[in-house]
Amino acid sequence: MRDFVGAAFSLAAPAFEPDAFPAPQRGVLDRLIAWEGDMVNRFTEAYLSGSALYRGLHRTEIDRLVRGWALEKALYELEYELKHRIENFPIPVDGIAALASSGRGPT
Repeated sequence: MRDFVGAAFSLAAPAFEPDAFPAPQRGVLDRLIAWEGDMVNRFTEAYLSGSALYRGLHRTEIDRLVRGWALEKALYELEYELKHRIENFPIPVDGIAALASSGRGPT
């Protein structure tokens, strides 16, 4: 997705605003975001279908646990990037923001 937004997005800038793009680019970006959400959901469903760890829990509890696990991993990545590749720190920040929002990340 970062390659698509190209010049409109800089790693030195805060997370990009999808609504700031012209209509043609916005349409492509909307499809990319929808694809990403679909892939996250498919992966989560496949993982849960093969795991006994979450059996007996309600779906909302499972979603909260998976989101917490993903957030823990994103925070680890942020720490790593801040220590080793400071120029890449916005990448895990975007993931953290997505997981913290109600509309993105594993649900």
